[in-house]
Amino acid sequence: MGLDMYLSAKRFASGYEFLPEEKQELYKKITKLAGIKGTEHAQFAEISVTIGYWRKANAIHGWFVRELADGKDECQRIYVTRENLETLRAECLKGLTQKPEVLVPAVSNTVTVDMGQTTDPITAMVDMMKVQAHAHEFNDETDNDPLRPIKGYFFGGTAKDEWYYEDLSETVRICDEALALTDDWTFEYQASW
Repeated sequence: MGLDMYLSAKRFASGYEFLPEEKQELYKKITKLAGIKGTEHAQFAEISVTIGYWRKANAIHGWFVRELADGKDECQRIYVTRENLETLRAECLKGLTQKPEVLVPAVSNTVTVDMGQTTDPITAMVDMMKVQAHAHEFNDETDNDPLRPIKGYFFGGTAKDEWYYEDLSETVRICDEALALTDDWTFEYQASW
């Protein structure tokens, strides 16, 4: 349960003779692999590959919903252009350059566990004191950042903490991978919660 987010790359293929040979060959490969024989009047297929996955990256989800779905958040498929990915990538890079020097640690009121080792209670208490002391600096309710964290049912934390910045870095990586694909790929974003 929670916010799962996917970016898919899609590519169209067709066996129609009037289309480029590359599309015809791709169509033949797809139908052969699937064990399906196309019909004379319906010789087209689509490849869809998940190239990006986030878990509870609510700031990224909020960006897709606000910027590309007019604020409508119903787990629908959202068409994403290359220009949209370039904009999202630029916003993430901008956010990463504004990362505070003293990062508020992502901790709760319990002792944290890192790589299978329990953090000692004193370190956990110091981390919690840092959170309280700096929370106003990083978690401003009036934040107009296009990548501001959003609230939702099991959407994860809303602090601009270490996980927030990891999500921004991961988003840059995903956008780079998507943008490296040839222009005959299209993109869709969809969340599940």
